[in-house]
Amino acid sequence: MKFKATNYDIKQSLKGDIEITFFVAPENSYAVKTIIKDEALQGNISVEVKKYRKPRTLDQNALLWAIETKIAHVLKTTPKEVHKSNLLDYGVKIGEAIMRQELAEKWCKNNYCTIINAYKKKGVNLAKIAIYKGSSEYTTEEFSRLVDGVLEECKQLGINVAYESKELQSLLKG
Repeated sequence: MKFKATNYDIKQSLKGDIEITFFVAPENSYAVKTIIKDEALQGNISVEVKKYRKPRTLDQNALLWAIETKIAHVLKTTPKEVHKSNLLDYGVKIGEAIMRQELAEKWCKNNYCTIINAYKKKGVNLAKIAIYKGSSEYTTEEFSRLVDGVLEECKQLGINVAYESKELQSLLKG
């Protein structure tokens, strides 16, 4: 269960027990009531606390995919391939891995990664891959960088995306 806390308070008793109180935004009251009623959550539970970030709207994602669909049409490929290419070009690299080359080739077909170096070691074909974060996990700043790169690509390809660009920029600011 996820909810947005507007503030929190931490207290420690003389015995060393720690109490954390979350102040919940009114729009999240249903989530909290569900937690209270859920018998499966009685006893020990796992809690993860992260800085709140406002999720992107479906409109922002839809506009990006609309632009990528236009690019795909010009390049005679699929929007999914264009999206992957854009993530590799303008996205957020989260790590690298080394694996057998044939596995790397298969894995990179269906994931946001690319082979950056292929080599042979002790008779085994290996590949070093770069792994990228999916855009649904991007912060607003990361998503803006992706959008800027995609819009620049459209300009280079001569694709008119003036409407989508204006809409995206206003959604990212607002």
